[in-house]
Order: sequence, then C-alpha cells, then structure tokens
Amino acid sequence: METKMTKEQFIDRVKALQSVKSVKGVTYSRLTVVGHICTGIRESTGQWFEISLDKLYAAYVDIDEKDLNTSTLKKYVDRRQSPGLAILKAII
Repeated sequence: METKMTKEQFIDRVKALQSVKSVKGVTYSRLTVVGHICTGIRESTGQWFEISLDKLYAAYVDIDEKDLNTSTLKKYVDRRQSPGLAILKAII
C-alpha cells in the first residue's frame, strides 16, 4: 500500500504548480495558493476558480487513485471538479 502525502507535502506540491491540463485538454493557469485556497483561471473562458485545499486533500486521502474522476470529486469540490482533478493528477 502506498503512503499518502501529509497535508503539508500536498500543499507544497500544489504551490509548485503553475498550470495544469484537464483530462479533456482544458488548461488551468495562474495557479496560486494563499493559505489553504488555490485559485487559477480557465484559459478557454477566462473564468477564475477557487478550490479549498482542505477539501481537495480530503478527496486525495479518501478516494483511491484509480477511482479519481470528476464524479467522485463532486462531494468534495462541487462545481470545481475539473480543475481539482487536473491538480490531483499533476501532483500524484
């Protein structure tokens, strides 16, 4: 069984990201972490998003990596599943 990252390691990995691509090729850029919130912009629409890293970390801990998808993320980061999934895939 693989060892999960600590919350601090998880946040440090997110902080190191500048942009990520979704499974459908959408680019999320200008990723910034302030406290336990990650913000960024969806390049194709110019729409900003905000994700709680506490909730994203809970999803990382609770959901098996092979089961990670936008549906399983919905209860953790509703309406932010695509950038949330792209972030998770980029750091694990």
